[in-house]
Amino acid sequence: MLIGGIALGLVLGLLGGGSIANLSSVRLRWVAVLLFAVILRFATEWLLIHGNAVVEALRLPLFLLAFILLLVALWANRTQPGMRLAFVGILSNAIAIAANGGHMPIWQPSLQAAGFTIADISPSFHTLLGTDLNADFLRHAGPLADILPIPLPFIRNVASIGDVFLTAGLAFFLFATVLRSQEDEENPDIGAEGLPLAGLAAATRLPRGIQAAMGNQRLRPGTGLATGLPSGLSGTAALRRPLILGSPGEGLAAPAPALAPLPFGAADGSAIPVPGRPRDHTAGQPEARARVQPG
Repeated sequence: MLIGGIALGLVLGLLGGGSIANLSSVRLRWVAVLLFAVILRFATEWLLIHGNAVVEALRLPLFLLAFILLLVALWANRTQPGMRLAFVGILSNAIAIAANGGHMPIWQPSLQAAGFTIADISPSFHTLLGTDLNADFLRHAGPLADILPIPLPFIRNVASIGDVFLTAGLAFFLFATVLRSQEDEENPDIGAEGLPLAGLAAATRLPRGIQAAMGNQRLRPGTGLATGLPSGLSGTAALRRPLILGSPGEGLAAPAPALAPLPFGAADGSAIPVPGRPRDHTAGQPEARARVQPG
C-alpha cells in the first residue's frame, strides 16, 4: 500500500506537467534522523520475523525509539506538503503497537475479508484481535489496528487508519514536490513565526506598513505631514521654488538641502513681505492679523 501511494504521487505529478528533477531541490531537515528511524523500524521488523532473540527481548523499546525519531523528524519538516498527514499516520501506528506490547494488532474479520487466514499472519509482528467489539477491543487500540481489508489482486492486504494517513501524506508530498517550481522553492513567503505562509495569508501579506515606510515618524495633527523625515528622504522630498516662473508649462524644480518654515511675522508684529507673493493687506490691522496668524 505504501509503495502504491508513492508511485501514485509520482505519476500524478508527472501527468500534471511536473519534473522528476524537482525532487533534488527538496530541502528536508533532520534527514539523518529520518533515515535512521526508517532503517531501525524495518530492520526491527525483519529481525523479528527471522527470530532474533535479542531483538525479540527489546522489541517494544526499539519500536518506540523508531517511532519517536520518525515523529520528531516529520514535525521538523511539517511545512513540507503532506508531512502532517504522515505525522498523524505514524502516531496512530505507534499508539497501536505500544498498546499491544510491540505487536501490530489485526482484526480477524478484516483478515478474512481480504482473503487471508490466521495461518497467513506472522505472529512475530502481528497479534490477532477477536471478532467481538467489546472493551478488550478498545483496550488493544482496535480502531487503530489493521481493520481495512484490501481484497484486490497484487495489492491484497489489511491496512490501518495510520497506513492510510501515511500513504496519503507521502503521495501528496511527492505530487506537490514534482509540480513545485524552482522559484517557489527559493522564494517562499515567510510568516511571523518564520514559517512559510500559504493561501490567503501569503496573498494578502504586505512588505511593510505605513509607519515603516515613513521611518516610524508620527503625523502632525491636522496637517497630514510627518513631524520629521528620515535622513535618506529629506534630500529628495524637499524642493526649491520653481526655477522657471510664468511659463505656460509646468515649472522645473530642484532639490533643496532642507525644508525651512515660512515666516509669519517679525518680532515687532509687522508682516514680512515674501518675494513673489501678494501683499498682506492685513498689515497695520491688529484685529485682522490676530485672526489669521496661527496661535
